[in-house]
Parts: sequence; structure tokens; C-alpha cells
Amino acid sequence: MEDTWKSLTDPVLLVVFSYLDVRELNIASRTCKIWRYGHDTALMHSKQIVDNPSYVNYVEFNKAETHLLVHCVCREDEFFNTVAILSIEKGAIQIVAARSSEIPQFRGTWLSNNTFLNADTTDSSSPDDWKLTACKLMDEVLDENDPSLGLRIQNFLSKKNLDVKILLHMEGMAFYANFVKVIDWSEWNYDVANGQQTNTTTNEMVTALYLQSKNLEKHNRIVFYKINLDSPDPVAPQPIKTIVINSECLGIQLSEDHRCLVYNLRRLSADEYNIWHEKEVVTMVINLKKMEEKPETFDDNKPLENSFNLSYFFPSVSTDLVANESDPDIVHLWDRHSHQIVSRLSHRLPNAPTQNGVSAVAFHPRDQEVLVSVADDRKLRIWMSTNRQRHC
Repeated sequence: MEDTWKSLTDPVLLVVFSYLDVRELNIASRTCKIWRYGHDTALMHSKQIVDNPSYVNYVEFNKAETHLLVHCVCREDEFFNTVAILSIEKGAIQIVAARSSEIPQFRGTWLSNNTFLNADTTDSSSPDDWKLTACKLMDEVLDENDPSLGLRIQNFLSKKNLDVKILLHMEGMAFYANFVKVIDWSEWNYDVANGQQTNTTTNEMVTALYLQSKNLEKHNRIVFYKINLDSPDPVAPQPIKTIVINSECLGIQLSEDHRCLVYNLRRLSADEYNIWHEKEVVTMVINLKKMEEKPETFDDNKPLENSFNLSYFFPSVSTDLVANESDPDIVHLWDRHSHQIVSRLSHRLPNAPTQNGVSAVAFHPRDQEVLVSVADDRKLRIWMSTNRQRHC
């Protein structure tokens, strides 16, 4: 594969494609940038969301491409972690809503075009109780003369423009919720070849939650719950599937067709005195139509020394390929069927004195021969197969 790249001002933590016509991709560190992808990839919009040392560590387009969800790690007195919603409808990025994230590492995700998921503590006395909430944007009218528009996120924390509904009461849970994805089974009826929606028999939604033990034990898990937006009262749910993993999660992505979840994991080891993360990173792919089967694993990655600290890295999965990190500045491209490495893509610049950690990769949603990667070298790299280069 060959690459083109754009120079950036900060190390980049995440890159995602938008859904509809693959015009845009977004990158985040302290600043959210939206680029128009194409023959000449160009910057469309840029907005600084937080100040140093705070940073944005997660971004996600809604399906209509009208709003962007960002999760901010804010190291200021006023608040700690925040989920903010940005409007991108009027040719610019505008902050329109924000909500404190009481579960520190819960990134949030879109439930629908105008509703996102958040995790909050409960009013109970138990520290092991928390709730999964649906936060719906109220009718949004942007007043161009509103002096708070475009300012810092805390200007929006007090605005009453979110309708919050409790979906699930999580009681007696000795786990933190970190990552979540919402799976729409109706996407499985999408005819990718013809670009048409076939018979849709259900609108059932399922959340896939990665739950991390509060005591850094080895019983972390991925738990699947059905959610019902029409239910008048929140419920204490029974999971429809639980996968116990002796690992901590570095990043997760859902495939465009909602058929696969891909996780980067670092296993935990322990002796009589300590618990530590193993050096190897394991990439795990869950086929959602075959959840009763053992997940696929790709485990030839060694990006970090043994450490109590985690570096987050978001993998990507397509119909035939998996992309993940290997050495600190190498992206491995795997064939999902043979489990063989088919390409190694380097972020190391010629004569560079130091190595650069890759932070995220993303396959083009409609073309698995196009891949985007970002890293600490402050480069946005677009990789294309030789075949795709010939047809551009």
C-alpha cells in the first residue's frame, strides 16, 4: 500500500469516517478537525474544544452527519470529564450541548441522530450502582447572537437543552463502564452490493458495554444488553451475552455493517504482590451473528513494555481485513480468513530519531482498500492499495 499524509499541529488520538457519502473524517486531540476526503484531502473545519492539559479522546459522527459527539478529559477545577455535542450543520463547528460524565472513562455513543448514551451515578448509597441514560437534544435553534456559542464547554453544562431518560439501572456492579457501542440489528439487512435497504423486520437495539473491574482484577467483561426506548420505567437488566476477558481494553470500533465488534486488549497478569499489563496487545473480533462462537484473535502485536499504564489504540475491521498496531509506529494489516499479515504500514519518517505510537486506524466505510491512520508523529496518513491507486 502507498500513503499520502497531511501535517498536523498536535499528536492525534482518534480518526473516524462519517457515514453517508464518506466526504468527511474527523481527528481529535485538543482540537476537532473535519477534513473532506477525496483526491485532494482538504481541511474543512477546525475548532479547539479544550485547553492544555485537557484533551479530547473520543469523537463520533451521528448517522445524519449533523452532529459530532466528543468526550473530553478536562483537567480543570470546574469539571472532570464531559460529553459535548457539536453541531456541524451550518458550515462550521458549534458547541450546542454538554453533560458531565460521572463515570470518568465512559466515552458515550450515539443512540440515534439526536440522542446519545451517557453513564451517571445514582442517588443510592451504594458506590456500585450507576445508570445508563439516554440524553436527547431538545429542539435546537442556534441564535447567532448568543455570546456563549462557540465558547468553552462549561458554558453549556448549565443549559437545559437535554432531555435525560434512564434506560438501565446497573445495581451492585463492581465495574466501571468504559466503552459502549449500540448495535442496530436492522443494519444486517442492508444490501452492501446494491446500496439498498432490504426487508427490515426489527428495530431492536443492543448495547455492548466493556466493563472494567474497579479493583483492577482479571474479570473484566463485555456485556450485551437489550434496550427499549419505549419502556416507561428503567429496568435492572439481565444480559443477553457476557464475555469474560482477562484483559483491559485499549479501544473498540463497530464495523460499518454492524456485524462485527473489534477490540484491542492487553492481558492482565498477577503475582502475590502486583497486577500488571502484559506487553502483547491482542486484537479480538466478535462476529455478532455468531456470538455463541469463540471470538477471533490476532495477537502478534508488541507495542509497549510491561507497564501499569495503558495507551489507547483504536483498531478497525472490514469484511476481509483487520487493522491494528504492532511495533510503536507500525500498522499491521491482517487477512481475517487466513489470519496472516498481508501488509505492514510504517509511520516512521526517514531518519526519524524516535518512534511514534499509532493511535487509531479507520477503514473507509465503503472501500476496505482505503485506510486512514494517525499517530504521535502528527501525521494523518491515507493508505491505498496499489489496485485502488490505479483507479483513482
